[in-house]
Amino acid sequence: MFTYKFVGLDKSDAETPYYYGSLRAKPELGHIIAYSETGNRYAVVRIDGEGLVGDGPAGQKELAWAEIGRGETVPTL
Repeated sequence: MFTYKFVGLDKSDAETPYYYGSLRAKPELGHIIAYSETGNRYAVVRIDGEGLVGDGPAGQKELAWAEIGRGETVPTL
């Protein structure tokens, strides 16, 4: 899994304009992320940093703690 902070999501996909999420494949520019629950689709238009590789839920927690708890910059789509 490749874990990033996703930015620019619709409120139906995330309560805030961002979400820490994981993808099965390493994203590239133009990659389409689809939310099956809502049918919304997003294109990757910018990648900042390298995503965390490994267990998705643990990576999502690590990014949240790094950004919110320690004020660090995290990998972002």
